[in-house]
Amino acid sequence: MPGIGAAALAGRLESAVVADADDVELLGLVVGWQQLIGLAVAAQASVVRELLARGHGLWGDLPQEVAAALAWTRTAAQMMVARAGSLGDHPALDEALRSGAMDVRKVDLVLDEVAALVVGTDELPDRDSVGRATEQVVAMAAESASDLTPTQLRRTVRREVLAVDPAATRARAAQARARRCVRVDWAPDGMAWVSAFLTAPDAMVVRTVLDAATDVTDLVDDRTRDQRRADLFVALFRDLADSGGSRTSAHPPHQVRRRHPAPGSTPTPPSLGGGAPPAETARHIASDGTWRRLRDPADGTLLERGAFAPSRSSAPT
Repeated sequence: MPGIGAAALAGRLESAVVADADDVELLGLVVGWQQLIGLAVAAQASVVRELLARGHGLWGDLPQEVAAALAWTRTAAQMMVARAGSLGDHPALDEALRSGAMDVRKVDLVLDEVAALVVGTDELPDRDSVGRATEQVVAMAAESASDLTPTQLRRTVRREVLAVDPAATRARAAQARARRCVRVDWAPDGMAWVSAFLTAPDAMVVRTVLDAATDVTDLVDDRTRDQRRADLFVALFRDLADSGGSRTSAHPPHQVRRRHPAPGSTPTPPSLGGGAPPAETARHIASDGTWRRLRDPADGTLLERGAFAPSRSSAPT
C-alpha cells in the first residue's frame, strides 16, 4: 500500500478479524505487517539521522548510547546507525522500505553491494562519478526488489555494479580472497562447527574429494552420507597429526601442542572456547593434550611421538 502512513496501516491491520479472513486475506495481512515493519524502521532511521545532524557521530557516542538503550552490542548499533544514514543518502531505498517493496534485509544487501563502488578506478575517477553510479544501481534495485528474492537481488545488483565499474568487482574479489580462513565454533552437547572461507575453486576441490570418497554402497555401514563425509574429513587431519606430516611449512616445528583445557574429575561442565561440553567429553579431549616432538627441523626426519593417555581404543566415542 504505497503512500500509507504507519498509523493508518496499523489501524487497518489491527481491525482485521483473523478468524474470519480467508487464506488470501490472511496472506495480505502478513504482507501488510511486513510493510509496517519497514515503515517503523524507516521512521526510526529518520530519528537517528536527526541525532546525527545534532553532532552525534557514527563512530562517536551515538552507537554506544543506542546499544545501551536497546541492550544491543555496539556492532549491531553501529550497523543500525549506518543504515539510517544511508537511507537518508538514498531516498529510493527509503521509499521502497516504506512502501513494502523492500525489507531491511534487502536494503542492507543493496548497501553492501554498492559499497564496492569507490573513487580511484578508470570508470569512477572522482566522488561525483561514484555518486552517480551508486544512485543508478540503487534506483534499479529499488524498482525491481519486490519481485526478487534476496539471492536474486544480490546477483542483479552485483551485475549492475560490475557493469558500471568492472575494477570494483576485481578489487572486491581480491579483498575477499585475503580474508580466507578456517574457524572452529563450539556447539552444545560436545560438538563443534569447523567452517572454512575459501575461494570457490578450492571449496569445490574439498567437496569433490569428500563426495568421491564417500560415494560407496556398504550394506554394513549404516552411516548417512553426511556422517561419512564428516568422518572422512576428521580422518584426513587425524592421519596427518599422527604421522607428524606437514605440507604447510618449510621448517616444521620441533613440537606440536594440542591446546585443550585440562578439566578435573568434577562433574561441573568446563568452559571450552565459549561453550560448555559435557565433562566426560572435555576430559577425553584433554587426555590427548600432550607435547609431541614430530620432526627434525634440519631434514624433516620423524623423531618421536608422545603416548596417548588413554589410547583411542579405550576412549569414549
